[in-house]
Amino acid sequence: MTITTNQYGRARYIAEDASELLRAAIRPDARGGPGLHPRILLTGMLLTLDDKSGATVSSIHETLTVKLPRNLQWDLGVLTGTPEKHRKITVNQLYKLTQRISAQLDYTERRAPDADEATRAARRGAVAVAVATALLAPTLIPRPEGHRDYALDGTGIWAAERAPETLPEDCEKAVEVNAALGLSAAPGKGKGDKGASDAAYGGKTSKSGKLEMFFGYDCEALVTVPNPRDRDADRTEPHLVTELVVPPASTHITEPCLGIIDRVLATGAPIGRLLVDRHYSYKKFDQWLSQLLARGITQVADAHANDQGFRDWDGMRVAAANFHCPSTPDHLGVIPSPAPKADADTVRTTRERLDERRGYAMQYVERLNADGRMRVRCPARNGTLGCPLVAGTVPAATAAGLPVVTPPNEKDRPKVCCQDTVTLRLLTDEQKSTMKLAQTHYWGGPEWRRDYARRTYVESWFGVLKSKTATGLTRGTHQFRGLALVSLVVACAAATTNKRMLREWHDQTGLGDPTHPLLQPDQEFYGFAELDADGAAAVDREYADAQAASKAQEAA
Repeated sequence: MTITTNQYGRARYIAEDASELLRAAIRPDARGGPGLHPRILLTGMLLTLDDKSGATVSSIHETLTVKLPRNLQWDLGVLTGTPEKHRKITVNQLYKLTQRISAQLDYTERRAPDADEATRAARRGAVAVAVATALLAPTLIPRPEGHRDYALDGTGIWAAERAPETLPEDCEKAVEVNAALGLSAAPGKGKGDKGASDAAYGGKTSKSGKLEMFFGYDCEALVTVPNPRDRDADRTEPHLVTELVVPPASTHITEPCLGIIDRVLATGAPIGRLLVDRHYSYKKFDQWLSQLLARGITQVADAHANDQGFRDWDGMRVAAANFHCPSTPDHLGVIPSPAPKADADTVRTTRERLDERRGYAMQYVERLNADGRMRVRCPARNGTLGCPLVAGTVPAATAAGLPVVTPPNEKDRPKVCCQDTVTLRLLTDEQKSTMKLAQTHYWGGPEWRRDYARRTYVESWFGVLKSKTATGLTRGTHQFRGLALVSLVVACAAATTNKRMLREWHDQTGLGDPTHPLLQPDQEFYGFAELDADGAAAVDREYADAQAASKAQEAA
């Protein structure tokens, strides 16, 4: 495939700011020559990924020197000099640029053992801003007014290098092996020793839904999702990744994920609800949910298997972070989520049991806040069941077909049975563990299902990222080692995916700013003619003449 002028223009637009930031990050002073500009590498990487040709240095070089039209090679700096005496970049120049990026931006103890903590922090920030944020920013458009919800998800990225040992059986064993090895993987094939590996063993969900072990990295990404009651969700806005981070597999993800959340908040964009699966809601309260609440973010989370069953809290029965009447029947404690391919009868039975349990749920007068404080009211006082302790509720519940409970004995009655509302505070680790699934809607109820179903947008985005018919970020796509370069190629793949989904949304809906550089229609394409030596010389002279005329006009 040959690159068109339109494709080139879009890649240049995405790469421009990131390449300048990257250049500043890898050349902190004026000593030495400038070397190859990162713009060439980033533009070539974006074009190669868009061409479904991977992102190895050799494939990038082929894109730049063979597939890119000659006049655009001059424009990008692949060709330099004069029409009579010119030079074309070599594979070795691209390799040296990637080595310089690694030398200046690798920040882990494995890759940069002599760097101090201040240097590590500065490099980590440069990778985050100059690579991920700057490459994604050009692919984003303003969100519709009132849209401020996101979904957070992760996927496994295989490392290019060989794993030190046979893949472990499960995630628990992976953590043990990672700690034991210290993970300095043997050099992979390529130009000499590429240094220690930043990759680690971890687990990811395969297409069959089963756990699959791998050696590599996690990619955690934040994707825009529509409002829950948006009837035209697929048309209102494109669903794009706004931020991402690439840590080694099996990394404790709360800190990296809070980092990308903070980068979004720093732009002034609010985050209302954050949709997460069990991988996130299972984290400790102080490390995850309390951090979200402190940022004004409400989670929409699925329950982990360990969240099933009733837990006692001052006589109340707690399930999925919802308080229930002390007399709630035991059989309603464990209601697991149906499997992804469960039959209709199983789904219906599960929902009926959830609706039954919800009738015993207490009303939140005040939701859990960042300080660990909340207030609840008895369900009889809320009108969802009958209790002899609340006057008039038994005949009303009987008439309405609602449950009627027998309250605890007087000496065993909790405060919630004796007063209008009860204020609760998280004081113990057990209480914090009980409430880590706290969210606005009753878990498993129709409102929750409607809210949580929006996670499909982040899953579909990852599908495009990895599909061989789209961006194709799969095992073997690149041969880079170290978080700096791996983050670079993943960010380029993410930007390519965003651009693809943005243009597809625009083509289908006609929405979006038609003057946006990434939404311009492609010019009519008539094919290419292969150049001989005379034809190449004519292109060279034409480009040089055009540049000279442009400079003369600027001078005038």
